[in-house]
Amino acid sequence: MDIKEKTKDNLNARLDLKSICNRSELELDERRPNIMPKAAYTLSKEQKRRVCSTPYDVTLNYN
Repeated sequence: MDIKEKTKDNLNARLDLKSICNRSELELDERRPNIMPKAAYTLSKEQKRRVCSTPYDVTLNYN
C-alpha cells in the first residue's frame, strides 16, 4: 500500500530488476536515479479508502 516504513521496494531492489528481471517499467531512470516509478499494484488514496472500508460495510448472517 506504499507505506514508506513498511515497503521492501527500495533502491537496491530496483537496481536488481535491471540485472535479474525483465521489468523495464519498474527500472530506475539513469537521468533521475532517485525517482522510482510506482508499481502496478500501488493503490491511490481513494482506492486505499475503499479497500479499508469494505470490511466494515459487510454484514454476515450466522443463521
